[in-house]
Amino acid sequence: MRILTLLFLVFLTSISYAQNTYDTVYDIITTKCQSCHSGSNPAGNLDFDLPKSELYDALVFASTNSSVANAKHNYQVYPGDPYRSYIFRKIAAGGFTPNVTLEAGEGSLMPAYGGEPLTDVEMETIRQWIVWGAPETGEVVAQNTIEEFYNGGGYWGLNAEDVPEAPAEGEGFQIRMGPFFVAPSDDVEYTTRYDTRLSQDMEVHTIDANIGSSHHFILLKHNDPATAQPYGLKYGAEHDDAAIVSTYQYSAETKLPNGTAFRWEQDAVLELNSHAVNYSSSMILGNDVYVNVYTQPNNTASQEMFNVLIPYPGLVIPNGGAEYVFEGEFTLGLNFDVHVWQMSSHTHQWGTGYRVWKRNPDGSKGDMIFDAETENGIPGCNPIPYDYQHPPVRTFGPFLPFNPSHGLIHEATYENNGPNWCFWGGTSQDEMMLISIYYVTSMSGVNADAGDECELVDIEDISVHESSINIYPNPADGVLSIDLSEYNGSTIELMVFDALGRIVKQSTLNAGNSNTSLIDDLSSGLYYVNLIDTESGGSLHHEKLVVR
Repeated sequence: MRILTLLFLVFLTSISYAQNTYDTVYDIITTKCQSCHSGSNPAGNLDFDLPKSELYDALVFASTNSSVANAKHNYQVYPGDPYRSYIFRKIAAGGFTPNVTLEAGEGSLMPAYGGEPLTDVEMETIRQWIVWGAPETGEVVAQNTIEEFYNGGGYWGLNAEDVPEAPAEGEGFQIRMGPFFVAPSDDVEYTTRYDTRLSQDMEVHTIDANIGSSHHFILLKHNDPATAQPYGLKYGAEHDDAAIVSTYQYSAETKLPNGTAFRWEQDAVLELNSHAVNYSSSMILGNDVYVNVYTQPNNTASQEMFNVLIPYPGLVIPNGGAEYVFEGEFTLGLNFDVHVWQMSSHTHQWGTGYRVWKRNPDGSKGDMIFDAETENGIPGCNPIPYDYQHPPVRTFGPFLPFNPSHGLIHEATYENNGPNWCFWGGTSQDEMMLISIYYVTSMSGVNADAGDECELVDIEDISVHESSINIYPNPADGVLSIDLSEYNGSTIELMVFDALGRIVKQSTLNAGNSNTSLIDDLSSGLYYVNLIDTESGGSLHHEKLVVR
């Protein structure tokens, strides 16, 4: 019995060891880098002969031996941010992380002097440990997940060639959120903290967000840095005491009108929130988010731009496919007029429409100001299919005057064809109903460009085609099949877009037949397929496509 007990204890010890990511990181760096970082004069005064707990203290939030790195507020390990972590930069700069280059004064790559280089799996293990906050105990990402991903079992939601170039020195900075991994057919919402560490109070005039395969991305700023969440990636969203800066449902640039800007304090702390969905049933998704922030001196703009999300959380949507309509009304709680620049909506997969009206003083609906089923969200314009993943954003020019005390009314429709009832929630299996509004409190000094326009049409003149279209396989590899055998309309145009909305494949298909399209020139990743009826110009089918 005693032997069995000892064996059991050994077994438990091995499990505990395997689930401690810092133990794995410690083994990697001491094995691959100890030749330079040991003895009486270790490189960079960083001694990898230290016991595990002492080395942890010498790494996490510890200053470096490089004045260049210290001037940039980098640490040996900056929990939550591998790209401000000196040791990771020296391990992975260049090929593994194209957006990271060592500057003069940061030394050379590690391991140096012909040492055995780290593998992709080893570098990713270190990176994930840092991304998740560099904990001393516990497992952040299962090691077999990283190994499977880099051994052909995964795909990137944002291709390496689509990594945006960071703003030039003095024009702004770049934030990188991940990467983070999502299991097949899973969806998760992650939040992390980013310290801006600005040299002084600044204004932000443009934000360019590349969100990979995220279903949504929200950038927030904490009013009090002391209330910001701990360092490192966390599950879910924690928006307490945080002001919305900008929201995205696809990669896009938010360039504010002349005379307006976001205003950020020198010690501003940002919250990055990404909801990522893996549409592959067999492959691991590696998703990432890049945010380019372009700044200008404080007090350059005349007006501060504000953003607010207006939710309606009281959703109860039975399954069965019947249409359900929910209506909410709200005010902004201000006693003076505001001026709305942009507006957009957000639902999940069962949403079929979204409209917004001005609210009259008596509580009735006034003018309709947004319709997610029309071009550019402008009521009365060319009808478009409702696309919950890429809803229109309406830009008002001139800005829309709005009396906050009267409020707005928003209405969304849903048809739940799933197996279960749906309620408000953060995953793709739940539902949401909210609108995003950018506004200023005064137009003084604002030079607004013209707003979105479109040709007003008579809806009765638009013909709607019923179709049954099947695109397979998904995930695809080499060849994509499009079955139009049950569609007897006109010629169909196939358009494939990458994660940044650029057309990467376009061809003409024959209705009434099964068609194939070669996609062997597309790199692994996430794409969007859109089928257009060339006669009516309407979209017949839209879906996400994973290419192995």
